[in-house]
Amino acid sequence: MSRRNGNTGKTHCIRGHQFIGANIKAQGDRDRRCRACECAISAVHNWLRRKGVPITEAAIKEYADRKYATLV
Repeated sequence: MSRRNGNTGKTHCIRGHQFIGANIKAQGDRDRRCRACECAISAVHNWLRRKGVPITEAAIKEYADRKYATLV
């Protein structure tokens, strides 16, 4: 029996970005991640950590949406 990762059939990430073209960040053979969200989480986390501000989902979503627009 073959085991399948639940992410292989998904078409959008949790923030609504479509898994297409440059926005797909492959993790091994079966796992895919949203490149825009991965960049946003890293950038927002680093920036806010330096400022001492708590990380919010709204800040991540805003940055990820801007990054997604440049990728697609």
